[in-house]
Amino acid sequence: MNAKPIHTLLWRFAGCVAGLAIVAANPAQAADDGSAGGPTAGYSIAFSNSYAGSDFRKVMVRNWQEIALQAQKDGLIREAPVVSANNSASEQAAHIQDMIVKGVNAIVILAASDTALNGVIRDACNAGIVVVVMASLVTERCVYTVDYDWSAMGRVEMDYIAERLKGNGTLLEIRGIAGDATDKNISDGIRKAASDYPGLKFAKTVYGNWTASVARKEVALALLFGMFGWKIAALYLGLGLSVAIVAGWIIGRLKMEAHLEDWVRDMPKMSAGFEAAETTLADRVQAGFASVREIVGKVWPYILAGIAIGAGIHGWVPQDFMASFMGKDAWWSVPLAVLIGVPMYTNAAGVIPIVQALLAKGAALGTVLAFMMSVIALSLPEMVILRKVLKVRLIATFVGVVATGILLVGFVFNAVL
Repeated sequence: MNAKPIHTLLWRFAGCVAGLAIVAANPAQAADDGSAGGPTAGYSIAFSNSYAGSDFRKVMVRNWQEIALQAQKDGLIREAPVVSANNSASEQAAHIQDMIVKGVNAIVILAASDTALNGVIRDACNAGIVVVVMASLVTERCVYTVDYDWSAMGRVEMDYIAERLKGNGTLLEIRGIAGDATDKNISDGIRKAASDYPGLKFAKTVYGNWTASVARKEVALALLFGMFGWKIAALYLGLGLSVAIVAGWIIGRLKMEAHLEDWVRDMPKMSAGFEAAETTLADRVQAGFASVREIVGKVWPYILAGIAIGAGIHGWVPQDFMASFMGKDAWWSVPLAVLIGVPMYTNAAGVIPIVQALLAKGAALGTVLAFMMSVIALSLPEMVILRKVLKVRLIATFVGVVATGILLVGFVFNAVL
């Protein structure tokens, strides 16, 4: 997707703070001619965000806070607080009700549902609060709506893909949040446009929650399903989840909290002290940037070292060399595959083509899947990064427990398939 419309959306959204100050000053007049009279410096304009877990939403909230801070400095508004729900309409409704009780002058809403918030939105309108719904839809008619033609955006995406693939190919659709109206409109646009290209077929649809890490996992499972069928994909998923649950339970029972680095264990105390103090929005933003600088300053050398290690081994270890060992029918092929996979550096989706190539060269399925899981879960570059926040004993325990589970997965697949 072209990044330009996204940046345009963010900048237009950023202007919403100043614009709402005008609307809140005189809603009736603003609705008629876009102008307003009277001071706005004492106005409170709240933002109710349905979800803050995706990368885009985080950028959006940060942009809101930056523009709000500038608007405060310029004397346009008193405050512009942000409250995010966990993609829950009932939780978001409670947040909006709290804003009504606090007497805010305007509320910007990115809605979790097109109908579930109607009651509380009507309450806000009846209380004389200006309500603006942004980048989402609600059916309550008392709101101002700032939205885009998401269906048209879906068509643009589909036309671009069709042009690149010359009208023929198999597609994987990665959607946003299940049940989200905007996501539905984008997908509807994609599907309608797809009817113009009979040579393009959808193999599967997955939900990535508009977050890169979630999307990569969903894509990896979809690719695994496409390569091996649902039985193997389901078995892999079940065993993988079992390894994660058991590993977490064992490490929890060992009570290894003391093996976190000291600065990590001190963070809750620092956070509690920060919350207890009376702080302005400006203070919070400044403290947030300071924390980011401190964490990045501690971690970045390890990130660079991890990438260098992984890239070097990934580039210099021949694929034929790995396949020659991983294809042998011997008990040690699974642990050897795990040892070979640990230094690699890639993600769940990126390792799938390597898995496919190894299988094509005769490697056993269980051995290859053990290799795949070790690349993802026990990557040496990631261990190097984790060393900044975890002590050696905790890292060693994690590696030992997870490696044992991966070995069992490999042996099980080789035994039953």
